Amino acid sequence: MIPAFLLLSMAVTAPIPRADPPPPPSVAGALLLEEGDPAAAAGIFEALWIAEQDPIALVHAGLSRAQAGDAAHAAAYLTEALALELPPRLAEVARTALADARGETRLITITMHLRGAGPAELTLTRAGRPAPSLRFQLTPPPGEHVLPIALDPGPWLVELRRGAWIATREADVGPDLRDLAFAEPGPASRPPPPYARPLRLAGLITGGSLVALGAGLLGAGEHRIRQNFAALDNINTCSSTSRCAQSFDGAVWRAAGAGLLGAGLGVATGALGTFFRKSRARRIAWSVDIAVGGALVGASFFGGLAGAAFNRAGQHPASPDALTAPLARHTAAAALLGLGLGLATSATLGLVLDRVDTRARLRAHLGPTGLALSGQF
Repeated sequence: MIPAFLLLSMAVTAPIPRADPPPPPSVAGALLLEEGDPAAAAGIFEALWIAEQDPIALVHAGLSRAQAGDAAHAAAYLTEALALELPPRLAEVARTALADARGETRLITITMHLRGAGPAELTLTRAGRPAPSLRFQLTPPPGEHVLPIALDPGPWLVELRRGAWIATREADVGPDLRDLAFAEPGPASRPPPPYARPLRLAGLITGGSLVALGAGLLGAGEHRIRQNFAALDNINTCSSTSRCAQSFDGAVWRAAGAGLLGAGLGVATGALGTFFRKSRARRIAWSVDIAVGGALVGASFFGGLAGAAFNRAGQHPASPDALTAPLARHTAAAALLGLGLGLATSATLGLVLDRVDTRARLRAHLGPTGLALSGQF
């Protein structure tokens, strides 16, 4: 007769038997399990879960995957199933099997750096195994997101898809692999049109040359005017025809220099529109340039009254003080005229090239003689 305390000790130390799962929801799946083909049985239970959304089928798919050696699939299925409503006995079996499956996997951290909004799909495929891909539907906001996933040791193909963007990583899950990172690229930057760089260089070079030439003429004309003013008396500037002609020759040179300087600035400013990446932005910038250029040309013609005053001043004796204002207005009108024409011309060329390039294969390049255009129409 066994003593009572010995029976009590045996009862305390004996292992608690695991609960057996309820019968599978598919006869075909059960037969495949009996025949020793858990992978094929798992396929039947997976199809049943997809078709009927039966959580019992999902549990048996996880149990079958565990028998087939696909611990990652087992862990994923059982985790999802335990979040659903299960019979108590089946839930106990699922929790026990889930703990075993997780013990056979390695935890990998997938870090996603996402820029935009919208749904994303993470797909994990075990290389060399007939098991289906693990898919995770995600709706993360922009930013960094970390997703821990348990995977079987071995090669995996990991794919992150969001809209038209797809990123793929080949991962060999093992002791050395801890993290996989995905970074969604920002909006693709549009390359500049083929004519942009040549037009920009031509505009800057031409504009700079005109500015340098105009500055030289402007300085020379100003020097000539000052010399003639210094030689004239303060009462009668045009005391002789030759003296008057010399004074106004300097004013003409100064106005020509101001016009060239303004034209150079206008051409260079119009060429800066090529820095805009979007065609719409370039066209808006050049349209504004043309409008401003036209306004400057109009202002120069309103200032053309200065030309009449300039001519009248050369026909009658006048003091240097009386000549200063007409000469200055004449120079300013020339500068406005040059600036307006240069700006409008450069912007018009840019608009023509931009519009033609969208309809034909037009290319621009710098040649030995200047800016050359070639294309197919």
